[in-house]
Amino acid sequence: MKLIQCRFSSGQRVPLLVQTGDAAPLPILVPFIYTQLKLRHRAYNTAAAHLRAILAFYSYARTRDLDQAGVTSTVG
Repeated sequence: MKLIQCRFSSGQRVPLLVQTGDAAPLPILVPFIYTQLKLRHRAYNTAAAHLRAILAFYSYARTRDLDQAGVTSTVG
């Protein structure tokens, strides 16, 4: 996963966590929805900081061999 910046023709910037590897670089769905719904009216840097924290969580889960789908589905 990596954090990228998507810039629209209107000038709006949106941070996205995308998949890396051989697959197409599609946005990771849960963080994408979170940033679009919860952080809609926040600054780009605020949304990017939240996504970096989510990225750190995914990295931690990967190093501990945790099932990310199971962990994130029980949060809430």
